[in-house]
Amino acid sequence: MEQIEGSHNSKVWQKVFIGIIVLVVLFFAGKSVIGFYYLKTGEKLINDGNFTLAEKKLITSLSFASNPLAYAHLGRAALGEADPNAPELYPEASKEKAIEYYEQSISHGIQKASPEVHAVVLNRLSLLYFIKGEHDKAEKYSQEVITLYPSESLWPRFRLAYIYFTKLDKPKEALELLLPAENLVKSGLDEKKFYLVQILFARLYRYFDNDEEAEKYATLAINKAGLSGETTELEIPYNILAVLAGKKKDFTAAKNFIEKSNSYAEGGLKYDCVLALAYYQGEDYSSAISVGKDALNKPASNSARSVCLLTLGDSYIKRGLPDEAKKYFTQYIKTTVSSNSLEVKGIKHAEEELSRL
Repeated sequence: MEQIEGSHNSKVWQKVFIGIIVLVVLFFAGKSVIGFYYLKTGEKLINDGNFTLAEKKLITSLSFASNPLAYAHLGRAALGEADPNAPELYPEASKEKAIEYYEQSISHGIQKASPEVHAVVLNRLSLLYFIKGEHDKAEKYSQEVITLYPSESLWPRFRLAYIYFTKLDKPKEALELLLPAENLVKSGLDEKKFYLVQILFARLYRYFDNDEEAEKYATLAINKAGLSGETTELEIPYNILAVLAGKKKDFTAAKNFIEKSNSYAEGGLKYDCVLALAYYQGEDYSSAISVGKDALNKPASNSARSVCLLTLGDSYIKRGLPDEAKKYFTQYIKTTVSSNSLEVKGIKHAEEELSRL
């Protein structure tokens, strides 16, 4: 009798134990289902442009179940509305919050959960750190996209090439990075903004004295920007075309290009220093000196003033006035503190000229 009762009690406890396990499984399964519901609701709200409510739903989703997709979507919600016509694509972005959420999505396994979303997350982290000027982190995430998702690497390549050329004095590496870019255009937005890539191509080819390619890409950039009404950085290709026109001794064209460049300059800045360089390239050293000295008395960016100083030094050398040349070369070296490849090249040139004077 005791054995029968013991056997009965054992079966009862087994059923209780199984019941508890079922309840626990149902509890966690229920949490997952609820979390998934809020996740999908948050996704829909993002697609509808309701980023504030989307953030609330996605945070609620995480209270039920951790999901790397929820963190990725929270990153997107923190960016806010995209504006393809603004200088920054996400003008109202809460950058720090977006970065935090995107990096949490990585630490929670977004690469395994969704490689497609992982590519987007890396791309946006590359963009956000690039905008913030944290170039080491922008480089890190750009490299990851290039390595893991090469077909999605148009803008990471652009950002990294830009950093290499303007910050790290790696022009050769910059050009190599950029070469596949023309085959990576996918969206209408890529097409609209591709003129920025063409401007960087023009700058790089100008650095390497490949005038034909520099002129080609400067012209392509101006034409493409004109089709979509873009104006950001358009002074750069006009400046390049001005210098190349000067080299051909077409000073009328050079002046026309500088007029266009000045019309795009921000804050009333002028690029007459580039016109001085155009005269120098065309071997009209008297005009280069006259225009250059006059330009130094006009509002100009630091980089434009550097062009004036170096051009004046070179022009005075050509005119056989070493003391004047020495003055401008010395001033150029003192005031030009930059890792921009062109200016690093200019500093080396000025130092070599000074050593010969």
